Amino acid sequence: MTNETTEKLFRSMFKDRKDIWIRKLRVDNNSTPFDYLILTNKYNYAVEIKEWKVGKYFYPNQRIEPHQIAGLRNFDVIGNNFKSFVLINCKKNNIIFCIPISVFIEHLSIKKFDINQMYGFFSKYIITFNKIGLNKLFLS
Repeated sequence: MTNETTEKLFRSMFKDRKDIWIRKLRVDNNSTPFDYLILTNKYNYAVEIKEWKVGKYFYPNQRIEPHQIAGLRNFDVIGNNFKSFVLINCKKNNIIFCIPISVFIEHLSIKKFDINQMYGFFSKYIITFNKIGLNKLFLS
């Protein structure tokens, strides 16, 4: 389950944008394929948001359910203007990774990541949680 603070912050970055449609997916049994659907006039995005609050390691296979990985992957391959991301808020280090699902899947064989491995594998996917960082990601 995603922390409400991260989701509120994520949603607030889009609140003044009239050219972006964003919706949280909700299902009673908590089996949604991803957390958010974002539509722009150029791209459609699926985003799964996770937090890494404490602890030395992030365990991708325990944090992201197989049906969510499948949902993100299925969305990603619909067409060129469909993109899926896993957004990981590393609260302990104040870093946010927004990793394309195809890149995330390539690293699923690794059972756990420490912060140095996260940097090594995903440093080019670090974003800022502000309007500039999110606009750069979701409107480029």
